Amino acid sequence: MSALAPESFDFSSLPSLPLSDKGKLPNCAAVYFALSSHRRILYIGRSINIRERLRGHHRLALLKSFADVRIAWLTESDSLALRRIETILIEYFNPPLNKIPSYLKAEDTKKLVEYLTLNDRASAAASNRTPKNNVIPINKFLTSQSQTKEFFNQVETENRLDSPFEQKLSLSDFKEVTLGQEKRINHLEDKIAALQLMFEKQMQVHCQLTETLVEQAKTISELSRTQAETNSRLVEVTVEQALTISQLSSALQKFTTEAKP
Repeated sequence: MSALAPESFDFSSLPSLPLSDKGKLPNCAAVYFALSSHRRILYIGRSINIRERLRGHHRLALLKSFADVRIAWLTESDSLALRRIETILIEYFNPPLNKIPSYLKAEDTKKLVEYLTLNDRASAAASNRTPKNNVIPINKFLTSQSQTKEFFNQVETENRLDSPFEQKLSLSDFKEVTLGQEKRINHLEDKIAALQLMFEKQMQVHCQLTETLVEQAKTISELSRTQAETNSRLVEVTVEQALTISQLSSALQKFTTEAKP
C-alpha cells in the first residue's frame, strides 16, 4: 500500500454498512471505522476478519447507543501494514471510544453518549471544518472520570511495549512493565487457585450428596420390600380368616339343623 496520509484520508470513499447489518460485512482483513450519523469517527480497529470481530465486539453495546452508526472498512491483507495503518489513524484521529476506560460506570456511559451526540451535532453544523475536526473530542469529558490518568498511563505503556513501530523501552521502563505484568499474573494465579479450591469443595459436597442419595435409595428399597412382605402376609391372614369364618358358618348351620325336633 502507498504511504498513508491521514490528514487527507477520505472516509466517504470507503465501503460501509449500517451497524445493524454487521452480519453482512465481508470476511476480510481490514482496518474498520465506526462512524456517527454525521460521519465522524467514534472508533477505529483492525481485524483479519471484520465480520467476526464486529459480531462480538467489546464496544458493540456502546456503539448501539448512538443513532445510525455505520461501519466503514479499508481492506489490507498484509498484517504488518494493517497494524501500522491502525496505529497511524488512531494516533491522528484520536477516536473517543478508543480511549474511554472499559470500567466506565453505567451512569457515566450514559453521560458520555449524550456528550458525544451533542458534540457530534454541533460540530457537524459548524462550517470550515478541517479533517482533524472529524473527531469528537473526548479529553474534556474524561478529565472528570476517576482513574483516567492511570488508565491512559497503562494504555500508553502497553502500546509502547506491544507496537513494533514505537521506540524501544528503556531498561527501567521494561522492568517496570515486567513487574506489573508479573503482579497481574500472580493475581490471576491466585484467582485460579481460589476457583480450583472452590471447585474441589463443591465436588466434595456433590460426592457427599450422591452418597446420601444412594443411602436413601437403599433405605427406600428396603422399606418397599418390607412393605410388600407385610402386605403379602396380611393377604394370607385374611384368606385364612375367611376360610375359618366359612367353616364356622357351616358348622353352626349343621348344628342348628340337627337340633330341631
